[in-house]
Amino acid sequence: MPIRSFDKFSIETGETSDVSLTGQPQRYASQALSAGFATTALIVLSLNLRPAIVSLPPLTTDIQRDLGWGNAAIGLITSIPILCMAILSPVVPRIAARWGRVPTTTGALVLILLGSGLKLFADTMPVLLPISAVFAGLGIAIGAGLAPAFVREWFPNRIGAMTGLYSAALIFGAAIGSAASVPLMHLTGSWAEAMASWSALAFASVLLWILVSLRQRRHDAAQPAAPPVIAKGLPWRSPLAWTLAGYLGLNAFIFYSLLAWMAPSFSERGWTQQNAGFLLALSSIAQMFGALVLPRFMNRFASRRTLFIMVMAMGIVGTVGVGFMPQIAPLVFISVQGIGIGGTFALGIALLSEYSATPADAARLTALTFLVSYILGALGPVLMGILLSAHHSWELLYGILGVLLICQLLLALPLKRGLTVS
Repeated sequence: MPIRSFDKFSIETGETSDVSLTGQPQRYASQALSAGFATTALIVLSLNLRPAIVSLPPLTTDIQRDLGWGNAAIGLITSIPILCMAILSPVVPRIAARWGRVPTTTGALVLILLGSGLKLFADTMPVLLPISAVFAGLGIAIGAGLAPAFVREWFPNRIGAMTGLYSAALIFGAAIGSAASVPLMHLTGSWAEAMASWSALAFASVLLWILVSLRQRRHDAAQPAAPPVIAKGLPWRSPLAWTLAGYLGLNAFIFYSLLAWMAPSFSERGWTQQNAGFLLALSSIAQMFGALVLPRFMNRFASRRTLFIMVMAMGIVGTVGVGFMPQIAPLVFISVQGIGIGGTFALGIALLSEYSATPADAARLTALTFLVSYILGALGPVLMGILLSAHHSWELLYGILGVLLICQLLLALPLKRGLTVS
């Protein structure tokens, strides 16, 4: 890691600390970028981590009609990027150690750009759908894997607030990705062009992060030579790391299952395709609200168990309501469910930074956690698709997700403050 300034550099560890020579905590630590520019870069990165995945489910009916694919095939396409993310996430810290976090993130956005752009020809060349999913998945794995490290490095004493902002931007990207899919299809006349439209966002983001890379390189060139970075292994033997991985893994299974099948569940139960897409977008907006607000309360409760129980109870109640009473106040149930699921996700992401002593440790903990999360997340849409094909029961699907939310709550109870993953 490049030396930022001598007053923050540790000779023993080669990492930056969170205090200056005056002993005051630093709210913002990077000297290469202004606080506003760093915040913008983090938000732009976050916005790109969902549209390549979420733009497909609202268009499921049209894709199945044109390509003749079944539920399992659609579930597999949704799972491919998540599976790629699982495969790549363990090596993201080593890639970043070799090439640097900022250049690696820029490359990740290029992969997302390629993944989005290839969808333009998927209606005539269906094989491009899984290929584009691979590119997008690899890019998302790198970007998502390094985001907590940027929070830890750039905002060491604003972890809760900046994690909430990052998570909210990520979920907002999911919201616009799902809500705009059907209108974009009507505008362009093609579901392939609708999904490829998100390459414009990725292209603009690549340009911004190239500027970030140039500023970082110019700043680093003016600093003394940094010691070589030693890439350490992942915390495989840490019970705390595995508990956090299980917690976020169940969240991923639930999130991606809902992402793949919530809109179709409403379409089959009487809603129009466009309205079903907007209901999915409402869920994303509610998740964004939960992610933005709830991490700010992490240190305001005497016991974090109270916060976890409150937030996850909302997810359970909302999921049961959407599954078993879809005609009764669906907007309320979807909103309550979204706040709960978005809040539990953001709280877990914040803990990745809080439980890490350095940005490098945050990257390693994130790699292990995301490995588990992406594997479970990839299984979700496929297993739920197989379940639907076998039983044709939306109540069974939502009932299973409700049980998994209870299991996630049990894993959340040991996640107290003041812990560190060794």
